[in-house]
Amino acid sequence: MQQPLIQPEALQPGQQAKRHQILKATRKLLAQRGFHGFSVKQLALEAGVAAGTIYLYFRDREDLIEQLHMEIIHDIADVAFLKWDESEPAEQRYRGLCHQIWDYCIAHPDTLLCKGQFEQLPPDVLRSQYTSAKTLFAPLSELFEEGRQSGELLNLPNDALFCISVDTFWPLARSHNLGMLTVDEALLEQVITGTWRGISQAR
Repeated sequence: MQQPLIQPEALQPGQQAKRHQILKATRKLLAQRGFHGFSVKQLALEAGVAAGTIYLYFRDREDLIEQLHMEIIHDIADVAFLKWDESEPAEQRYRGLCHQIWDYCIAHPDTLLCKGQFEQLPPDVLRSQYTSAKTLFAPLSELFEEGRQSGELLNLPNDALFCISVDTFWPLARSHNLGMLTVDEALLEQVITGTWRGISQAR
């Protein structure tokens, strides 16, 4: 495959803005039409650029979606740990992280609709991105390890703890954004408490 003519690390400010414009349009179309529901030509129209411009920044349509997925993972990690304080008790750090992720989900409904679409990426791509995501979410992994060592949390692998705690907020937020369930502050607090208890030794 032909490499993009302009590598991300070499972009000038104006080029970075153009790349962001294309990624934003991709996120919108992916949420509205699904993985196979739009062409590069339709994307170019949505982004307000020439189709050839897209290939200055991305090898092909798959590369574009892969890079969008990684950008979203970076965005979520940045937001999740924005108020993270290692001096706070584990539960307080966990609750703060859940609130940060929830606020991001509510502010970015298109991202929630895209999430399932990314599962259609090739398995080797997903494995590579998963490895990158683990690095970005290292503070949470350290919290899990700390909790296992102290006996506060269940002696389960990090992936299992993540699935029954933080990972539950994506479908919950999607249901809320689609109007299938109303999640107010009181219910959100109950859910956060429930997920923490779900991974805790003391019930």
